[in-house]
Amino acid sequence: MQPENKLFRNMTTLQMNAELFHQLSIIAKDENLMAKLLKYTRKLTANMEDPTLMSKEEFFARVDEAKKGSSKSFANVDELDKFIRALCVNTELTSRSRRSSIYNACFTMSQRHTRRL
Repeated sequence: MQPENKLFRNMTTLQMNAELFHQLSIIAKDENLMAKLLKYTRKLTANMEDPTLMSKEEFFARVDEAKKGSSKSFANVDELDKFIRALCVNTELTSRSRRSSIYNACFTMSQRHTRRL
């Protein structure tokens, strides 16, 4: 998508990004300018469609659909750890950081579930 302003037509996305952050660093020194910028950016983004938004009905329809599928629960963290290690081996996710991020996500979900009980 080409920028509408002729000044920016010959700039790459990287160059526009650098220019944007340069201008932000200047504006950040003035509270009034920051407030004006925030107001303007909200106006700019107000009409943009957010693909993650959904109605209440759509949300609960997805929850109901998910409930129909299989689920897995763990009695303790050790069982969860064994499952994640097996998952990592089966999908060749041997990187410690990947395994850690999967573990953290699952552990967080299990903690939330446990707190509700």
